[in-house]
Amino acid sequence: MNILVIGNGFDIAHGLPTKYQDFLEFVAFFKKKCSLNLDKIEEFKPYGNEEHYEKYREYFEKMEKSVRDEYLSLIENNLWFHHFDKAFQNNLKEKQNWLDFEAEISDVVQELDRIRKEVIQYNITKNPNTNIEINQNYDILMSLAPYLTSQNNSTKKIKELKEKLIDDLDRLTRCLELYLSDFIKYSDCTEKEFFKKMMPIHVLNFNYTDTFNRVYKKIKKDEVNSASNYIHGRARNKTEQELNDEAEKIFKEKIKKEIKEQYEKISNKELEEKLKEKLAEDKTIKYHDKFVKEYKTKTCDLVLGIEEYLEGDDKNKDNEYIEFKKFYQRIFKGTGDNYKNWLSMGRNINTYIYGHSVATTDGDIIEDLIKASKSTTIYYHSKSALHDIILNLVQIIGEEELITRTSADNQSIIFEEA
Repeated sequence: MNILVIGNGFDIAHGLPTKYQDFLEFVAFFKKKCSLNLDKIEEFKPYGNEEHYEKYREYFEKMEKSVRDEYLSLIENNLWFHHFDKAFQNNLKEKQNWLDFEAEISDVVQELDRIRKEVIQYNITKNPNTNIEINQNYDILMSLAPYLTSQNNSTKKIKELKEKLIDDLDRLTRCLELYLSDFIKYSDCTEKEFFKKMMPIHVLNFNYTDTFNRVYKKIKKDEVNSASNYIHGRARNKTEQELNDEAEKIFKEKIKKEIKEQYEKISNKELEEKLKEKLAEDKTIKYHDKFVKEYKTKTCDLVLGIEEYLEGDDKNKDNEYIEFKKFYQRIFKGTGDNYKNWLSMGRNINTYIYGHSVATTDGDIIEDLIKASKSTTIYYHSKSALHDIILNLVQIIGEEELITRTSADNQSIIFEEA
């Protein structure tokens, strides 16, 4: 049985702009276009990359008003976009043309957690010499500065900021889903001979996209859910109107239920009349608009989180920032672990990993695959990438295990240049 594991390198190999910096570049373009009526390419150099300008411009000009309005609502006053933009600009100064969203989110959450714990300690000791400082790299947390030694407000303000960060992360994730489903043109992909020849029975997809099935169509529509596992969620291939219609239907059913609870006996005709009256009320109209917006954000199942950073008993006892963690998001959003069923089906499993750095954030899954497979072939695109993969594997399965599995006598991990 062959299992194909794909990461974002798979999409990139097919010419798709699915890197985090591609998404940030589009957001920067969108914001400038909306506020500055951007017309000249010289005005658009937020990330030093101009090759996508024409595609952005064409997409923006053809964009429906409802889509444009949703982008604006997701981007506006979003703390994460502000933080990522600053972090990326700092990376560019260091000649690093990339950004790791998950690492950035983890750094911010751990800094906020450190501040929270110092505030708790201060509220216990009341030490007047306590000086709680915020790392200058985290503008995103600076709103807390005036309150850190205020016993009455500090804990409350930290909690409020945490809730804001969770809400903004939900908005960011929905914005990413909209970008991947509405902007990306999968029809532009060129098939690769390597994948045309490959016959995987299952695809473990760490991407949010459905590129493999769209381009190679090797899995029938009715078999996609059982043969593919979108471990980080899947960008919904639905139009803005389809999602609005879904939300509209659910909202009306919700209002109908409230009316039925208010009136013990009501005919269908009376129910429809009451519904019409209720939907026309100003209060309901405001509630409706909020509901539709939140529906598209809250039902997005893309996983964008961090690995566990706590140790020992704290992992189970301290759940203050659990909403940011990957394992929680996978469970809460129901992305599933179908791959475990595949691994229990047989012993002759050959796993092929392409476009995935075997990052430690996915270490539990990578370890399951390696230990259950007869052979694991990992493809790399450069020597520096191979270096990083080996470092990650040492952390995931340990040095001794890696040496054993790559030795000539008992080789079960194979590295191949893509």
